[in-house]
Amino acid sequence: MVTKQHLTSTRYGDPPALHVHAMNDLRFIRETMERAASFTAVPGWGMVGMGSTALLTALLASTRSDPREWLILWIGEALVATAVGLLVALPAVAAYNAFQRVIRARLGRADALGREVLAYYKGREEEALEAAE
Repeated sequence: MVTKQHLTSTRYGDPPALHVHAMNDLRFIRETMERAASFTAVPGWGMVGMGSTALLTALLASTRSDPREWLILWIGEALVATAVGLLVALPAVAAYNAFQRVIRARLGRADALGREVLAYYKGREEEALEAAE
């Protein structure tokens, strides 16, 4: 026989109600997606570009004997590395922001769907309780 206490009980040893379990799952999914989004924001390609320009500058600077030429090369490298970093970072930030908007929209739709499913099953629980009485 199905009783109201059995369907909604959350005491130790009793299984949690369906809506409690579903909300915990939705919370876990949301937090996981948010953590994944912050992880993918790392601009690794900018560092690859700056490292390659530094490697090229090191090769060129090793052939210079005058300290002023050496210094001019490294100052030029700093300017080039800054430009490369900005050229890579600006599109990366734009893509990151677009990705965040997509995630927020999907989370909103997932929340709405989850609430609809929970409302449906909560209504079925109430029907079962009414039938049991």
